[in-house]
Amino acid sequence: RNASAPERAYSLEEVKEPLELKQLRDRVENSASALTVVDGDMCFVERIRVVKVCRVHNEHLSYMLQRTSEQLLKPRQGRAVPPQGGYFHGTSEAATLSICKEGFDNALWKGGNYGRGQYLSASASKAVSGKYTHGDCMLLLCEAVLGNAWQIESDAAPPPQLDGRGWGGLTLDSLREQGYDSLAVVESDEIVVYRRYQAIPHYVIYFERYREDVGSSADRFTPPMQLGGANAAVAYFADGRYEQWLSRDGPGSVELGKGSCTRCRARDRRQRSTEVFLKLVYDKERAANEIAALKDVGAAHAPALVDSFELAGGRGTVLVLEAAQQGEDSCLSSMCRRNVRIDDVDRVNQHTKLGLVQDVLSLLGRVHQAG
Repeated sequence: RNASAPERAYSLEEVKEPLELKQLRDRVENSASALTVVDGDMCFVERIRVVKVCRVHNEHLSYMLQRTSEQLLKPRQGRAVPPQGGYFHGTSEAATLSICKEGFDNALWKGGNYGRGQYLSASASKAVSGKYTHGDCMLLLCEAVLGNAWQIESDAAPPPQLDGRGWGGLTLDSLREQGYDSLAVVESDEIVVYRRYQAIPHYVIYFERYREDVGSSADRFTPPMQLGGANAAVAYFADGRYEQWLSRDGPGSVELGKGSCTRCRARDRRQRSTEVFLKLVYDKERAANEIAALKDVGAAHAPALVDSFELAGGRGTVLVLEAAQQGEDSCLSSMCRRNVRIDDVDRVNQHTKLGLVQDVLSLLGRVHQAG
């Protein structure tokens, strides 16, 4: 052990400060997709609720994170600090407390889709899965320094330097040979780091699962219908006008885009199955502002508003937005759908209403392109 390194000791302090607690609750609950559960003739939407958050104090891990960042190719780049930043990791209670004390143990890393590394996620949806938490309802929000992150699509071809082993053969050395310090898979929000102290726990988040009965809300949302063939289920919205295909392995998860990103693609059945995006806005006033701004700025500079409808039980307003089509020119709307952030203003056409869109339409931050 380096003589200047702090002792290996940690403590957990419950977060009481209202603003900090609200930021963490909103980030977890808004990024965790609701799961649709079919039980007999009834349909439930399963969600998560944050019940407690503890801050992790561990001077040794903070020291090692700083030392690790100095070894990266781009040491001042890609630092993600909670609560606004950071990445989620779900595991058992015993493993969670061990990580708070010792950090992630690279001796326990198993080879995954992108080699032996520590897998994290920008979204809580994957981290809260029982597959990872083993029913303990805890997850970590970690501080990380990515350095020069290699951003790839999930279907990207691996470089020939991996000698036919595919992405699963990626190592720290082969990553550095390509000029990168970490890996980021764009569609899945998955982050992989390959150094032990490249990510450390910052918060322990305790949550609970609860169900909402939507079986009586058939006027606005129809529970998933089991289908044969490759697709297992489909959900209908707004009196059956919009349909969303779900998981092949069961009823799957009904997803509505929230916050800064619309991820869920659906189809307008009355318009020859035209693809659309569905974004859920909880607050009615904010929904009205977004609708007004979309109409004001025009379809040339923002996604066209196709429709909007209310979810039953006062659960929010859903905005139906056009999906990008192939061959569109480089207007603001099509560029945003290609994951270009709105602050990249040198590459988009300016518009007198752009400031209003930036303030009101958080959905223009990242919108996935259809097709």
